Amino acid sequence: MNICATSILNKLVYLTLLFAAVLFPASLYGNVVNDSPALERLKQQFAQDVMFRAEMSHFFTDSFSGETTEVYGTIWFARDRYRIETPDQVVVVSGATSTVLNIRQNRVIISYYDADEDEFAPSRFFASDNEAFNSTDQLNSDGSTTIMITSDDPFELFQQVEIRLTREGNPMQIDAIDQMDNSVRTMFRFGRFSAIDASRFELLPPQGAEIVDLRE
Repeated sequence: MNICATSILNKLVYLTLLFAAVLFPASLYGNVVNDSPALERLKQQFAQDVMFRAEMSHFFTDSFSGETTEVYGTIWFARDRYRIETPDQVVVVSGATSTVLNIRQNRVIISYYDADEDEFAPSRFFASDNEAFNSTDQLNSDGSTTIMITSDDPFELFQQVEIRLTREGNPMQIDAIDQMDNSVRTMFRFGRFSAIDASRFELLPPQGAEIVDLRE
């Protein structure tokens, strides 16, 4: 398993990457059948040289215990890269490199990143059958739009995903149900698109940090 997937709360990573997966170009993962108009617009926007940045609140509720895990942080992501910052960790994936800063240990772990080997990577959610997913739009009374994505494939990690957009088309919330009936909600505040800032997808080790380079 890729070091990036194991070094941060797994439920946080796989949902935020799921959102990115829906928007990435079809060449990475195959097509969602019958793309809704709102989903198609988002894909077209992410096909450009832009990034999305937002303050994030994440909630994972275990279907067996009923317990909810909460995580708060900031996320940036673009077509082929992303960055997640929480109070404990910073994770940056850019191209073929994954860099993880464990803040409390002041340790930086660098490894090769291969989406095919990362069970939480975008390509694993939408890379199977091109007919696995369908999407429809729902216009809400407050002017927001909800994109509803469903799958009839029992082997897909998520059977149901909803992405809610503001009136301006900015992502504001994701709700998902996985194979085990766990529920996941990620909320975005102050979300905005802007031109890609390459420096956001670099991670410079802090002074005195231990460097663990798994590429050697």
